[in-house]
Amino acid sequence: MTDPKPALRSILPEYQAPFGTLVIKAVKAMVPGHEPLLANIRSSSVDHLADESIAEAHGGVMGGTAMSARMKVQIEAIVQTDLDAWYNMLWSAAEQFAGHQMRYLLASVEAATQRAGNAVNLKGGPFTYDAMLDLLERTEFEVDDDGQPIGLSMVVAPSMAEQIGKLGPMTPEQEERHKQIIAEKRRAQDVWSPETLAGIVRKFWRVAPRVTD
Repeated sequence: MTDPKPALRSILPEYQAPFGTLVIKAVKAMVPGHEPLLANIRSSSVDHLADESIAEAHGGVMGGTAMSARMKVQIEAIVQTDLDAWYNMLWSAAEQFAGHQMRYLLASVEAATQRAGNAVNLKGGPFTYDAMLDLLERTEFEVDDDGQPIGLSMVVAPSMAEQIGKLGPMTPEQEERHKQIIAEKRRAQDVWSPETLAGIVRKFWRVAPRVTD
């Protein structure tokens, strides 16, 4: 039997670019299947990145990391168009990329919260509702008409999730503090709502002097 690899290399080069584009799109589409949180993150391409010092001057964190994945598929699967083998290869690559992205995302969030002063240090103690309320108070988020946070996700380790599951109900004092935090977030949100800003503009327009030629 002859080695099929040389023949394969002579056939595939012209398909290399479209094949790479297909793989990238397929893997990106599969990544949220491994980490649903990543579905909430918008991805876009840019021609250039701002200087890191500019991001730091505005209190931001900017950086990058190289990500790679190992993909393995049998030559026979390529020749015979074995869709199951292709799917398993892409699904495995998506799992690897999801792991890379989650580690990078959590490291970036940790750096940003530390820099902004939004981190809550448990100092080795257990997770409590008071700590959770501290987090809510320091986090910027919007609230819907029913008083529910919009787009707010909490990512914790399995051991922490187990602690949260054993917390039990809030005390009346904690429930009251929670209501106050939500109400304050709603007030801050309404201050800069489009309707409020439009009202400010209309009021200014009525009292501002007209300038004519």
